[in-house]
Amino acid sequence: MSPTPVRQRGPQPIRSARVIVVGMAVGVLALTGVAVFIKQTSPPGDSSLGRTLALAALGLGAGLAGTYVVLRRSAIARLGATRAEALAALERGELPPELLGLTIVGAALAEGFGLFGAVALLLGAPWFALAEPILALALILAQIPGRERALALVRGSGA
Repeated sequence: MSPTPVRQRGPQPIRSARVIVVGMAVGVLALTGVAVFIKQTSPPGDSSLGRTLALAALGLGAGLAGTYVVLRRSAIARLGATRAEALAALERGELPPELLGLTIVGAALAEGFGLFGAVALLLGAPWFALAEPILALALILAQIPGRERALALVRGSGA
């Protein structure tokens, strides 16, 4: 029996990517809300583990930011090779595969950072650790694709 070939996915509706990214943001928000509630209603305890995890999350965030920069450059370079098709997809209200991948991976990288920070809060991190999931939420929401932003990125990829 021959293996089933992998089907390449073409452009997807921009709305689909928006739903995925908003879902990631809601997950970070929900866990952060639970962490804040538990932190406010629980007696203070040893926060050394939480503090360590909050600092580790900062290191993770820096590494993930570097990863995103590399992935973005790669996606933009690939867009340059398929610029005409990407522009046509955007005119139809669809997101080219290169931008869909960048959107989802970018939001997922920020989500990982935010969830790590929320877990640190759950484990007793100081309140400054709340800045990590808040920053992650902002980064996730910045990934929500818009047609005009995507058009500007594609048009700039050929330069």
